[in-house]
Amino acid sequence: MEEKDFEQLLKFSKKFKKKKIEEEKKLPYHINVIDELHINENGHSRVLTKLLQYRNKNKYVLLQSLLKYITEKKKKTEFRRIKIDAPTITQEKKRIDLWVRDTEYAIIFENKVYDATDQKAQIYRYIKKTKDARRYKDEQIYVIYLSRDGKEPDPQSWGKYKESFVSRYVNLSFRNDILPWLRECILSKFNNNNKEKYLQSAILQYIDFLEGEQMFRTNQIYTDMNKKLDELIRKEFNLNDCENEKERYDILNSNIKNLNDVINQMDIMMESYYPSLQKWYTKKWRATVKPKRFSKVNFYNLKDENNFCFGFCISKDCSVGEILLWIGYDDQKLFCQAQFKDQRKIKHTQIMKLKHILTQNNANSIFKFFEKEEFDDVFDCFQNALEELEKLN
Repeated sequence: MEEKDFEQLLKFSKKFKKKKIEEEKKLPYHINVIDELHINENGHSRVLTKLLQYRNKNKYVLLQSLLKYITEKKKKTEFRRIKIDAPTITQEKKRIDLWVRDTEYAIIFENKVYDATDQKAQIYRYIKKTKDARRYKDEQIYVIYLSRDGKEPDPQSWGKYKESFVSRYVNLSFRNDILPWLRECILSKFNNNNKEKYLQSAILQYIDFLEGEQMFRTNQIYTDMNKKLDELIRKEFNLNDCENEKERYDILNSNIKNLNDVINQMDIMMESYYPSLQKWYTKKWRATVKPKRFSKVNFYNLKDENNFCFGFCISKDCSVGEILLWIGYDDQKLFCQAQFKDQRKIKHTQIMKLKHILTQNNANSIFKFFEKEEFDDVFDCFQNALEELEKLN
């Protein structure tokens, strides 16, 4: 990238931001509940999980609709073999974003709505976990990659499975597939259906969120603003002087690549800072938790060379046995987890209180995931759970 091109992009980004703020002030009043809650990637997975779990007369109407969309719109005829009987539909079980398992098939959903990087052999590992779960054969497993705009998985993510899963894999982009599916195939099913007014309301809110400022900005209220921002771009890069659309396309494409170069370099720098950031937060958290606030917990020295860990445990001498509560970092996500030495010693009501805070569970642990930069959120969750654990003594 030429130095002058870099300088032009930096100057233009400031000009663009100023214009965008100016136009946003002219927008009509608008509120979206999902917008206000600031959902992350996990939030999108939770919404989709709840939708696919919907049943009417014991039929999984929305799951069936999505499979029909895949076979008809995406021409993935192999998905017709899936016969929905009594599926188990979970979110973040075994670290899989969305997981559908039935007697004769399993579907792995990998959610990359915010373009997170594929981890080493990520899809390969999820296929292996699925095979181990119920001894599925390869031909019984399907993979749905949920991308923002159609980005494909990193080839290394597949391991040895890429070629053998071609017919049982589909890329669904939120912009070009999920949004049209919700709007055209789902919403119409519930129009003026008073019995399902809350479901209809949830779908409307989610569509509005995807069309809104934080995602694709395709809602009609953004029409005038988008036109003025487009005109600003045309003027800055002399697109009106081009002879044809190819010239305009090439200019935009070149500048996008330059911007991506800057973003990619910044991503690399951020990754290099992350271990130090973990240590900074660990020091801050230890000062907050011990000894200022909690008296009945002992610091537990978690040793893990591969993962960032920070935790406390209820004393081994307490009546309920040892309970370890910790914050960890795994697979590019932060998580808060409570692990029990003997869950049978803890009252069901006490476990339920913790499950309102830590929403996922395994055999002897409950946990909740957060995006890798959500240090404050994961620590708030940690403190809330710690307060509940203190009450167990």
